[in-house]
Formats: sequence, C-alpha cells, structure tokens
Amino acid sequence: MNVKLVANGKTVDYEISDTEYNRLFTRTGLEKPVACEEFYAVNFSNGDIDNFIWNGYKCDETFFDCGLMSTDKKLAQDRFRARKIKTKLERFAAEHNKGALNWNLCAKTKWYLYYDFTYNEVDVNQSRTLKIEGTTYFSSEKIAKQAIEELDKDGELVWYLRDYQPWIGAYEETEEK
Repeated sequence: MNVKLVANGKTVDYEISDTEYNRLFTRTGLEKPVACEEFYAVNFSNGDIDNFIWNGYKCDETFFDCGLMSTDKKLAQDRFRARKIKTKLERFAAEHNKGALNWNLCAKTKWYLYYDFTYNEVDVNQSRTLKIEGTTYFSSEKIAKQAIEELDKDGELVWYLRDYQPWIGAYEETEEK
C-alpha cells in the first residue's frame, strides 16, 4: 500500500504492508470521540446498544472512563455481551464459593476457567500464587466445573473465552474448526 508521509514540509511516497497500515491507522473502537462524533453505548432504558453524539458532557466522560462506550457498534455490542457474561461468572462464584479466597495462603488452590485451543473446549485450571487480572476464581474444581455446566449451555462461555476481542484487532480471528 502506498502512503504519503509529510514531515518538515516535505512529502514522501512510502510503501507499507496492509498489516502495517492497519496497525498504524486502524481504530481500536476504544478511542475517545471528538466533539459531535457518533459513539455507541448501552441504552439503560431498554438494554439496546444505541448511537449517541459526543458532547463532552459528564455522562459522555463517564461512559468513556468506565469503558461503557465504543466508536464501533459491533465492538460496543460485544463489550456489553462480555460484561453480562463476566457478571454471571462473578455472581456464580459469589453464590457458590465457600467463603472468601485468601491469596496469602499459597497452599490453598483457587480455580478458574479458560479456553483450551488444543481440545477446543472450556476447561478449568488451578492457581495458588498467580492472580490474573480480570479472572473470576472459584474455591473448588467442582464449583468451577459446575459454572461451565450451568453457564455455557448456549455457548456463551466459549464465545467469551475464545472469541471475544476487547478492542478491534486485539487478536487474530479464531478459525472455526
């Protein structure tokens, strides 16, 4: 792809790959909109993703600061869907875990869900000392597996753990097998 670079008043034609162009110029969907730019967020009155116009009001800033908006409609829909799944996981853990998890007790195992790309399934893994950002933990393997059984009936956990992209171009697209 041919692009024009302008620096210090001089223009130069430059050839870059499509991959490099996308890395440099493709939006992530998480940018802060400029005045009068359209963005997408959940409409709390009906649960739909609607378009809004950025005015820089406090509510706009709150949407942005809390990650509740996107400049891309599909990304806004996916982020809202992911938040609902994450909330279901957290509620399940809160309702089923046997007390608070203590990360200072390294001998006590905590369990979490992950997607295994080798076996193409959601499975559980354990941790005693590594607390991974954003991960929901369970107090037992049994409870973690129960969460999979109860929450993945419609494939939502597979989508969340395998396919969900928190911003445009975060990961290579997963090929269906």
